[in-house]
Amino acid sequence: MKRLFVSIVMLLSFTAIAHSQEVIVISEHPEAKPFTWVKEKKLVGFGVELAEKIFSDMKIRYEIRPWKRALAELEDGRIDVLLALYQNKERLRKFEYTLPYSEEPISVFVNKNNMISVTQWNDLIQLKGCVPLGESYGEKLDGFINEKLNVEKAHTLMQCLRVLEKRRV
Repeated sequence: MKRLFVSIVMLLSFTAIAHSQEVIVISEHPEAKPFTWVKEKKLVGFGVELAEKIFSDMKIRYEIRPWKRALAELEDGRIDVLLALYQNKERLRKFEYTLPYSEEPISVFVNKNNMISVTQWNDLIQLKGCVPLGESYGEKLDGFINEKLNVEKAHTLMQCLRVLEKRRV
């Protein structure tokens, strides 16, 4: 599975905005290192730097906000650009995607004190897992997770890792 990143190429559609007073609002998940993360209450990372470079070069005014219900805000028009978003059918009906500027593999983390061999999706069926709320891993994996896996949902990846460390998943 590959995480599709909303390419900054879509910024070309904002060319007309360059000379207006409008400000483009950009956001992304605050735990998506190396693409985005929060440092000193500010969203930073490769995706942020790329967006800043492109918008600045195009002389388009922009504001970068940390992720707060970003999908709902994108749908409502309060956010104009998300720097990265897995693609699925539901999101394709609502949002425009462009060519990815990067790909991110999906990983399964296992507590080192309880080594479990995971080589295929079916190895996960008898296990209990944790995934961050609102995440999508693509149509096929999302379907597999929803239909066959026992997962709890946490607000952040760090919360999932803490639950894993305590061996509750």
